[in-house]
Amino acid sequence: MKTPALSPMPIPDHYFFLHQNFFWKVPQRFNVAQACCGRWAASSRTASQTAVIVEQESGRIDRYSYGALQSQANQLSNALKRLGAKRGDRVAIVMPQRFETAVAHMAITQMAAVAMPMSMLFGVEALEFRLRDSGARIVLADEHAMANVLAARALVPGVVVIGVGQAQQDGDYGVRQLLDKSSASFSPLATHADEPAFFSLYQWDDWPTKRGADSASGADWQSSGICREPELVSAECDSLLVARGLGLDRRPDGCAAAHTLFWQAHPRLYGPI
Repeated sequence: MKTPALSPMPIPDHYFFLHQNFFWKVPQRFNVAQACCGRWAASSRTASQTAVIVEQESGRIDRYSYGALQSQANQLSNALKRLGAKRGDRVAIVMPQRFETAVAHMAITQMAAVAMPMSMLFGVEALEFRLRDSGARIVLADEHAMANVLAARALVPGVVVIGVGQAQQDGDYGVRQLLDKSSASFSPLATHADEPAFFSLYQWDDWPTKRGADSASGADWQSSGICREPELVSAECDSLLVARGLGLDRRPDGCAAAHTLFWQAHPRLYGPI
């Protein structure tokens, strides 16, 4: 007598339940700069590990440790504070992904200001609109964008320009001059997870009809996972790709990212090797 074939047991689909009940365990207080750099620089085990690798056009490879990154970030935070930057102020960054760009992001976010990266390919009109619309107080720019930044600044009174790289002499201040006069000690401000940290790039195809907006510190945590384990920051990463990875360019009115937003989206953005 033949044994009847057994029908396979149906596998229940739990996707909807898991999706509806999933949530990120975001701490109430969180600062992306402290999680991505500060805590590694404070540890004797990781302070000397590589944080940033920069390949120069000549082919030379420069490596910067977490200690070096944090030290310069502290100096820049103190310099920005002397120039009047305070909690919630937008500080624009118009540079390619060089070491000073990483320093700027850490310095701005640890003082609870809001970093606003902009493409060095933007023309005067595009820069002028973004500076005016965002209310940016300070701009850091290198030789790739300084001419356009200065032309845009002439149309937006009150904006301070800091020159970086070969543009040290072209801005109101040179970054090296500011760092040399600043302490390498800085106490990061405590930030709420939902406090603005990153002002997103405006969409390329529809400005100036669209506006930018803020994202909070907590959103960074939720979006990228970058601070869970020590990883590496690459100076070749492009700001626009970061914004797209965060989904910032898909919101109809632009947006800004919270500190926790980076936690969800970029598991390999920052941390020691």
